[in-house]
Amino acid sequence: MATMEKKGVDTGFKAVHPLTGEEIPVWAANFVLMEYGTGAVMAVPGHDQRDYEFASKYGLNIKPQALTEKGVLFNSGEFNGLDHEAAFNAIADKLTAMGVGERKVNYRLRDWGVSRQRYWGAPIPMVTLEDGTVMPTPDDQLPVILPEDVVMDGINSPIKADPEWAKTTVNGMPALRKPTLSTPLWSPPGTMRATLAQSTKRYAGFRSG
Repeated sequence: MATMEKKGVDTGFKAVHPLTGEEIPVWAANFVLMEYGTGAVMAVPGHDQRDYEFASKYGLNIKPQALTEKGVLFNSGEFNGLDHEAAFNAIADKLTAMGVGERKVNYRLRDWGVSRQRYWGAPIPMVTLEDGTVMPTPDDQLPVILPEDVVMDGINSPIKADPEWAKTTVNGMPALRKPTLSTPLWSPPGTMRATLAQSTKRYAGFRSG
């Protein structure tokens, strides 16, 4: 999406800026996601790379309004001189008071269920011995508790970044908690077990008929 060629069509419609009354052209573009938020965005070509590329391609007005990404506003009328946070609150308050807008949080989840929220998934309870043998984590080490002193950089798994957490012992022998893969969302034992709450077995097999 970020690297694809930006294409658009001028709809011929105009939108009225709620704060300035300025008429703004409405374009249909191929890089705006219909399923995210309202499906429509206010382009800011002076501060967004994709919007800049689009505006440059079609000769649209490019009007910078802040000194840096989250700097002090200018070209912003009554909001000139405000920093990013103060301007956000002032503009949101005014739009709310005018009855034309409200504060709203849009979440960017992409096919991530609740079961994947433990550092991007619950680790599969397996250990690897020094000789390469892979075996289930012993009962007395369950459940596998994840480390709390982790750094969430949004890129790498904190589990893989903590080699000390991976170290353990099995029957007095050194072992590693790996692989550190997540239990897949579609892994059936969890849902099967939930429907067999009274069973004395860990998992129950399928019955034909």
